[in-house]
Amino acid sequence: MAGPVVELKDLSKQYGASWAVNRLNLQVPPGALFGLLGPNGAGKSTTLKMLMGICRPTSGSVTLLGMDAQSESLPIRRRVGFVPEDKSLYSEMRVRDFLKVYGSFYPDWSPAKADELLKHWRMKPEQRIRTLSKGTRAKLMLIAVLARNPELLLADEPTDGSDPETVEEILSLLLRWIGNGERSVILTTHRLDEVERICDRIALINQGQMVLTGELDEIRSAYKLIQATGIFPMAEIRAWPEVSEATAEGSFVQVRTCSQPEKVMERIKNYKPHQVEIFDMNLREIYLCAVARQGGSSNGRIETLV
Repeated sequence: MAGPVVELKDLSKQYGASWAVNRLNLQVPPGALFGLLGPNGAGKSTTLKMLMGICRPTSGSVTLLGMDAQSESLPIRRRVGFVPEDKSLYSEMRVRDFLKVYGSFYPDWSPAKADELLKHWRMKPEQRIRTLSKGTRAKLMLIAVLARNPELLLADEPTDGSDPETVEEILSLLLRWIGNGERSVILTTHRLDEVERICDRIALINQGQMVLTGELDEIRSAYKLIQATGIFPMAEIRAWPEVSEATAEGSFVQVRTCSQPEKVMERIKNYKPHQVEIFDMNLREIYLCAVARQGGSSNGRIETLV
């Protein structure tokens, strides 16, 4: 499709006096492997539930594949696959029976594709679901959903609780599945390594609000750490629009940029520093920097970003 596969306009969800999601604006282009990133409680799962029409927004609008999430929820569910955060399944059912029941709801569901994925992951169809690990249950949900060949996949914490080998298998499958450019994925996670491993675009949210969104490579190129020693006008440096944060301890200065780091570097050099260096920031540092620049707080939940 020509337009975005997902578009949120001022999307909000309020529970009592608290805003789980607060005026989110977001576009996801076709063919993207999009990472929705934030600490636990940031509003990621609530956002996906509103995308699928599971809960109604307090205000704002949600469009998927050009359709309204509320008035056209049935055709959306036919074309969009959803892997929820809660991977609770019918524990006494066997794997093959669960897939048979799941597939009966979808005319385009492919038993052959499901069998192919079962064999790929060496899962036994006769196993009872209660004997499966949390990571293997996540695999089973992905098998069920991907056997429908949806145009868009929404995966809520698909690797949560999985061992490193299972995490790698799930991420590799998502990369292969999206490979032809005709499918899109929105992946929610609090694991930074997963985002850096597979996502090409990201959105960072905190306390239900958008902190930063864009192409991951462009974000990395904009957010840099500059360290210098010398005498600098700190108030002036902090006022530069390209600077997110600037601190000084004696003659040692740290400047974190949010755009045009080369321009900031050249300006700092004008003050004849004794030494100046520029470094990449990891995604955790970028997140903290963007939250601080927005004037917000992670309320101590940043430790859930790993």
